[in-house]
Amino acid sequence: MKFLVKLGWQGIRIIEALQTVYGENTPVDSTIYRWISRFKEGREELKDDQRGGRPSTSISEANVEAVRILLEEDRRADVRELSGILGISVGSVDSILKEHLNLTKRSARWVPKALDENHKQKRVEFATDLLIRMDADSENFFRRIVTGDEVWIYQYDPETKQQSKEWLPKGSRAPIKFKQERSGKKVMATVFWDSEGVILVDFLDDKKTITAQYYVEVLKKLRSALAKKRPGKLHARVLFHHDNAPAHSAKTTRDLLREFKWELLHHPPYSPDMAPSDYFLFPNLKNHIKGVRWDSITEVKRAATGWLLGQRAEFYRDGLERWRHRAEKCYDLDGDYVEKS
Repeated sequence: MKFLVKLGWQGIRIIEALQTVYGENTPVDSTIYRWISRFKEGREELKDDQRGGRPSTSISEANVEAVRILLEEDRRADVRELSGILGISVGSVDSILKEHLNLTKRSARWVPKALDENHKQKRVEFATDLLIRMDADSENFFRRIVTGDEVWIYQYDPETKQQSKEWLPKGSRAPIKFKQERSGKKVMATVFWDSEGVILVDFLDDKKTITAQYYVEVLKKLRSALAKKRPGKLHARVLFHHDNAPAHSAKTTRDLLREFKWELLHHPPYSPDMAPSDYFLFPNLKNHIKGVRWDSITEVKRAATGWLLGQRAEFYRDGLERWRHRAEKCYDLDGDYVEKS
């Protein structure tokens, strides 16, 4: 604040800047104006002058306990609300929360499914199997593994809030953007890849659905692509990974994989956070495509394929190596979902 005062900023502008950074933890307006006045008078720090009399008792055991009780009733209560109820300053409430109760306010995160104990157990078993395979012979694991999945690609997909960020002078207002919707036109891409790069990309029009019959034909294409691009992988016996979508777990699909003599790495239900395509490849692909209005679905296909084929082998190896960290986290969390890492 001292810096902004010396720049000649008006009080209201300083308050808006503080609210942008500190949100609900921003001191009340009257406190900010008092500090602004003191800085204009030449003060160099925020500490109050030493005063006689009894010390402030805002941060007392009674108030700490009162805040604890209020939070047990409502975990979403904000600092200003607690300050008003208890009749103590926002700063005192903030100190009680952070320094005395050791709390921090965090948003809820969305998860695909409310996992029961059986789901969590299967996730732990999958994580354990991954770790055993990697620890036993990581190079053999990465040499054999082939993974893949499907993803919708839109002709127009609005950029994320993170992507819209710009470098602007401090104190300036954020740029305005209007809410936009995804286009109705889209295409389903089935992508298979390994530690060296993409092996196969296959597209299915949005009017059709992924059936076992279609998926079997794609797997046949994948085997042909492997024979051309990774012949050594077929001789080493493919370690194949996909999730348990209906087309993936259909009898015709399982029969074909047995015919190929591929070893299947069984994926646990409701676990996109443990699938390399979902936690790594597809988010990066979508970030490349988002925010661009492609002229046609053909252009989208070309852009997606070009990006996938244009990444270096190190990129794909890195995506697969992150599997280990996720397996370790899943194991440590007793099968619960792994946050972004």
